[in-house]
Amino acid sequence: MINMPIGAALGLSVVFVSLAVAAPAEASYRIRNKVNTNQCLGLPASNVTNGTNIITYQCDGTPNQDWYHKYYNGAWHWKNGANQNKCLTAFYGVGFQVTIWDCDTNGSAGQDSYQGWDTEDGGGGYVYLIPNVLASLNYVAGVAGGNANVKNGGSLYMWERLAGHDDQLWLFDGF
Repeated sequence: MINMPIGAALGLSVVFVSLAVAAPAEASYRIRNKVNTNQCLGLPASNVTNGTNIITYQCDGTPNQDWYHKYYNGAWHWKNGANQNKCLTAFYGVGFQVTIWDCDTNGSAGQDSYQGWDTEDGGGGYVYLIPNVLASLNYVAGVAGGNANVKNGGSLYMWERLAGHDDQLWLFDGF
C-alpha cells in the first residue's frame, strides 16, 4: 500500500489516498528453437514426473509447452505450465539431459543451484539458455544431435557452446 499526499503543493489541506500496488505477474513464454521456430520446448505427453527429459515438438499451445519464469535465490527459474511446481533442471554437465524436477525454491534439497538459469544474447532476438551452475564451463542447452534433430522428440541436453549450432539458440515468445 502506498500513501500519497494529494494537493499539498497547492497549499490545500493534505488528503492521503491509498493505492494498492500488486506484485508483478510471472511472465509466460513458449521457448522456440532457431532452427525451426515451429518447435517448442515441452514435456512428452505432459509427463511431469521428476527426471522426464525436456523435448522439442510442434508448438501446439498446450500448457506443457508454457514456461513461467520467476527470479529467486539469485537466479531465474523456469516453471512448467502443466505443473508450476516443476522446474527446468540441468543436473551435472555436458552430455546430460535437461529434465523437469520439483522446484526447490529454498535450496533445501540441494537442487536449486541446478534450476537457476540465465540467458545470453545470441543475435537476432535469440538467446543461449545457460544453467547458472555450469555457466563458467561455457555450457548451454541444445538439442541432442544438433541442427538436424530439431524436430518432434528432439531431446534437450547440455552442450559446450559451439559456433554454427543454431539448435543452441532460443526465442522466448510471450503469450
